[in-house]
Amino acid sequence: FLKAAVQIAPTYYALGNHERYVNNTDRAAITATGAVLLDNTYTTAEVVGCTLSIGGLSPRGLTKDTSWLTDFCNTEAPGTKPALKVLLCHHPEYYPQLDEARYRLDTIDLILSGHAHGGQMCIFGKPLFAPGQGFFPKLAGGVYDGRLIVSRGLCDTAHTPRINNPMELVLI
Repeated sequence: FLKAAVQIAPTYYALGNHERYVNNTDRAAITATGAVLLDNTYTTAEVVGCTLSIGGLSPRGLTKDTSWLTDFCNTEAPGTKPALKVLLCHHPEYYPQLDEARYRLDTIDLILSGHAHGGQMCIFGKPLFAPGQGFFPKLAGGVYDGRLIVSRGLCDTAHTPRINNPMELVLI
């Protein structure tokens, strides 16, 4: 998939909980596809005259070295023009922690998350349970604060079926 994706557009890869066992060989294989692996790091790119700063927060979250996050939040484009900042953060439950940790969350323009599967099961349109958030999760799917987008995802496994919660592919 990554080899095909890089043929279409610049591709950035941030780790999620299913990649917790990724080793150096796996990292090399991901990088060999041409995708940019972002694991508690960030990079910049120029797209149609706009500077993007793209970061990837590790699934280990805020328990590891996050000094890069301060640099990421302070990134500016050449000429002191602010860069558009996009943070890939698989776990939406880190969003309030980032805010509480004073990482200048207000400087991040767009945060893309998943992990919650839309609450897996929904009752009366409300999510019932999400990993990392427990029962009646607050960040299960949709747009929050005008900048956090949480995808319900495409997964539908037999051991945890979706009920009243359709899969989705988010286009931004």
